Amino acid sequence: MAENKQLESKRNQTLVLKAVRQNPGISRIRIAADLGLNRSTITHIVNDLLSRGIVGEVEIPRESKVGGRKPIGLVLEKRNCTIMGIEWQIDFIRYVVLDLSGQVLKEEKVSRRIGKIEELTVLLKQLLQKVQEEVGIPVKGLGIGIPGRVNPHKGIIIQSLPLGLSDFPLADSLEGALRLPVLVENDANCFAWGENLESPSNVRNILCIILEFHNLTDFSLEDQEIGMGLVQNGQVYYGSRYSAGELKGSLIDSLLTEEFLRYLRDNSGIYKASVSPEKDDILDRYFSSLFSALAPIVSTLDPEMIFLGGQFSNFKKMIRDYLNREDIFTKWEFSSRKEYEVSFGSAGHFLAKMFSTPDYEEGVKNLPVFWDSILK
Repeated sequence: MAENKQLESKRNQTLVLKAVRQNPGISRIRIAADLGLNRSTITHIVNDLLSRGIVGEVEIPRESKVGGRKPIGLVLEKRNCTIMGIEWQIDFIRYVVLDLSGQVLKEEKVSRRIGKIEELTVLLKQLLQKVQEEVGIPVKGLGIGIPGRVNPHKGIIIQSLPLGLSDFPLADSLEGALRLPVLVENDANCFAWGENLESPSNVRNILCIILEFHNLTDFSLEDQEIGMGLVQNGQVYYGSRYSAGELKGSLIDSLLTEEFLRYLRDNSGIYKASVSPEKDDILDRYFSSLFSALAPIVSTLDPEMIFLGGQFSNFKKMIRDYLNREDIFTKWEFSSRKEYEVSFGSAGHFLAKMFSTPDYEEGVKNLPVFWDSILK
């Protein structure tokens, strides 16, 4: 009975915090109405959160010109902590730092070959120190996105060919070294978490498609990845074996893919408008074949919105012209995060889990990544 009361109390506290985070300046009265809780319960929860410095009070505009006491709203105290999101690729990492509202405070790419956990750990320690000095707010949580199959609930890399890891407990390894809670996720799923975080609440089904190259000095066939992150009914969908969105095998002819990759290698991976007609033909044939192959998959999933990320952004004009001409997708657009969609999404994944209602399922990794263990 005591355990049930404690769980219900934590659940209500989390719901209040989530409401404050999603609606800065929200009043106690509206929170009570939205959550279906009585005002005395809300007052008790808010007073506790105020005393702990987790939320603060702000004046909010009046709805009418009638005099009286100025209305007071609630906001998260953003200076409590920040969250760092990492994209780990073999030749670089990208990272962003978010405050608790999801605002980007810093973003940077570090070009360095990072093929070992020890190398990653040393670099992350350096970056955490750098962020602390430059932003002035401590990082208290880390999300990391990697190419490959991931069990995000246990923080285990099931298999990542680009990183050469399998059945590896990355979250536990980094938590022990960095003394921070860590969440691990597939890179395309991170992309989906980020877009889900910023999409309107009425958009519940999203498809994120990402094109990545994991070895920029080689561009071999094996180093190309086209991954998909799926949001269904507002939740990232993993499938029964954490393989949802993982496209097995090449979608298009291998000779055409090799021709495309050879072009990228010759042009440093960046599309330039001044390429020859012959090169334009390579790009046109590649993307025509790719999106034609993706069309039935997209049709089957029937998303409300499609986002394109990763290396797709280097070919915006050609892709836009093709998709608008063929009209094979529903509503779509390029990610607004440009090359930081995975790192932003990995931090967004952490925030989503941080402010989710308590989950006491045995073996679930996000249990210690609960707001009251971070905002102490």
